[in-house]
Amino acid sequence: MGEMSDVQIKYSEFDPSGNVSQIGGKQEVALEKQQELSIQEQAAKFGGRLDTDDWQYIQLLANKTNEMLGRVAAHNDNSSKDTVFVDDLWVDNSVRNMGVATFLVSVFEQLASQHNINKIRLFASGEGDLFTFYNKLGYNRETPTSTIMTKYLNSTPLHVEGLK
Repeated sequence: MGEMSDVQIKYSEFDPSGNVSQIGGKQEVALEKQQELSIQEQAAKFGGRLDTDDWQYIQLLANKTNEMLGRVAAHNDNSSKDTVFVDDLWVDNSVRNMGVATFLVSVFEQLASQHNINKIRLFASGEGDLFTFYNKLGYNRETPTSTIMTKYLNSTPLHVEGLK
């Protein structure tokens, strides 16, 4: 595994308007440096730090022991170049019910959006809690009986009646 970066969210010179600025010939959305720091500050609340060297495999690592406290892993979905499929969302028992999963999904969504991903798909096995959890995060079943859930990051698809 490579060295851990502070956070891979790119920013340009601070621009309160959030305007796009030119840096090295590439356009990047200007973000406050404080926003970048807040992600690692949030990770610190769980006693850890984020490893985002590979945006499709995000880990929350314990500060002292370097043990994994949580992870989200995904791969490119063959259905479209702007779609990823989440293979794994895992949180250690020691930090369950503390908001770690929600935090990891949120960071993953931010990084995915920065990599021009518009759609995230995942498999929610079983009934009840997982569907409720993902639904609260904005994911919806692809069909009323589907175990595949989807979230659109940058646009909203047409609403299909009967889907939650």
